[in-house]
Amino acid sequence: MDEYGLDFGGRIDEGLTVEFENLLRDYPHIAVTHFVIPCCMIQKERLRFLRYENDRYDISSPLHSKWLTHYKSLAETYNIEYALHGCYHRQFENVLFGRHAEFAFKTEEESREAIKKGLKVFKRAGLESCGFRQPAWDINSDLSLCRALKSCGLFYIAGSSSDGGFNTGTMRVSNYHPTLIDGLVNFPQNILLDWDFDYIQKEITRIIRVKGMISIKGHFVDRGMMNSCSKENLVKLRLILDYLTQTYGDLIQYMTLRDIIKS
Repeated sequence: MDEYGLDFGGRIDEGLTVEFENLLRDYPHIAVTHFVIPCCMIQKERLRFLRYENDRYDISSPLHSKWLTHYKSLAETYNIEYALHGCYHRQFENVLFGRHAEFAFKTEEESREAIKKGLKVFKRAGLESCGFRQPAWDINSDLSLCRALKSCGLFYIAGSSSDGGFNTGTMRVSNYHPTLIDGLVNFPQNILLDWDFDYIQKEITRIIRVKGMISIKGHFVDRGMMNSCSKENLVKLRLILDYLTQTYGDLIQYMTLRDIIKS
């Protein structure tokens, strides 16, 4: 999808998709969990107007069969997991609040319906998800999203950073270890690609000392978003992977979030 001039990996023979494949070939031991929007909604610039086109933005559409086949083949060759990232990535309940925070104001039943829709698209696409990341970090105030996810058969949520998601306003979950919350396993995100490399090294040292998990987050877009997979950040990601190998070697086991749940 590049109508705004951004590369989200929608073209399989150029741009970010090729950069990602090069990374996998150079570091075949890594594990990647991709959080995928099943059927994205688009907001027109300068307008509070949303539109949803069933075929154009539905990952299971025949229009995207070549793209889908390509990304599924990557998961067969490398250790890649595809997991649910909301349904539309848009909320309609509060026009004064960020439109990208899909679950911020949903009831438990509304959350459940959105999750079910997303899982149906995944199933049509031939994908299975056992986990979830909420769009824009927002979790409804009563945390009923956890119950909705569990009732839909999901096992984990990657729902926190040091001060976001479950940890907004107060620390509810660990920033270094998986935490059980409302019957789900929460996985923290604790390294951001936008951070300075020296600071990333210090954070990795802290995590290693407590035998925690290193979870590196990047938005799968070439620019224009926080923690994007820009050329600069992809170079930094390679530096991180080289640093992990050279400094810690076999002390680190590379796993997707699904791998951890199953282990």
